[in-house]
Amino acid sequence: MKLNNKKLTIVLAVLVIVYLGARFFRASKRENTLNIELAAIDTASVQQIKLYPVSEQRQEVVLSRTPQGWVVSREGMSDRADSNAVKALMGSFVDMRANRIVTGQSSKWDEYHVGDTSGIRIVVLGGGDIRLGEWWLGDAPAQGNPYGGGQSYLRLADADKVYAVDGYLYSQYNKPLNDWRDKTFLRVTKDDVMSITASGVSAWSLTKEGTSWLLDGATADSAAVERYISRMALMSLPTFANGFEPKDGADALLTVHGRSGELVSVQAWKQDTAQWIVQSSQRPTTYFLVDDKKFADEVIPLKSSLDGR
Repeated sequence: MKLNNKKLTIVLAVLVIVYLGARFFRASKRENTLNIELAAIDTASVQQIKLYPVSEQRQEVVLSRTPQGWVVSREGMSDRADSNAVKALMGSFVDMRANRIVTGQSSKWDEYHVGDTSGIRIVVLGGGDIRLGEWWLGDAPAQGNPYGGGQSYLRLADADKVYAVDGYLYSQYNKPLNDWRDKTFLRVTKDDVMSITASGVSAWSLTKEGTSWLLDGATADSAAVERYISRMALMSLPTFANGFEPKDGADALLTVHGRSGELVSVQAWKQDTAQWIVQSSQRPTTYFLVDDKKFADEVIPLKSSLDGR
């Protein structure tokens, strides 16, 4: 009986040691897992965001709130910004929290890509140029992707500590200039379109009669016309023709009319490389580049593609 009591005492002592060790380990782990608020910015107060992305050789890209919406600018170039991209960016720093400190030494900034020459600088300003936040973001290789997961490295301005934050934010902050620009080319309510006139290299006139379409007075292929108008009425183009300045008149013109007058017009200039540069009256200062096929399929088609005969 004495032997059994001795064994039980030893077993109990071992269990107590294991229990206390587990408690200590969990407590130590909790102490190393932080929940530090790094940024809590009211997006309604944000008036300007300055980015210095690696993709643009750290040249300043500025997103500015205006009464007409967000505008992106760089070195004298200014254009309408993609509002969804701006909202996604602001959403990333509404409640940015660190889960751990990876280093407190400035000598290791570049190791985590948050140094003055290795990271992406972000400055957020409110009204009167009041600084709402400033930090450096670093790439964290193999730490996830833009769609979720992973972590990012972040250093607040004028501080030495480098933090790990949840989410792979690097690609969201490191966009080239054109990725911030609004790619909308045409927006027209399909049912408002009553007539379309093309001139230049492709010349024809479409007129709606009841539920049918006439092409130069003859019956058109209504299904083909409907497909064309559906594409044309909601068109975005991915490639900008930066620096283009028309020196001659357009090689092709398109005018879309509704019941009460002109809805939108398009000008197009033929290039030597089977491409076109196009501009719409809805974006008069922005030029886009399209290839021959897209131009003929979606912008100004040939008459033969609309003919019902």
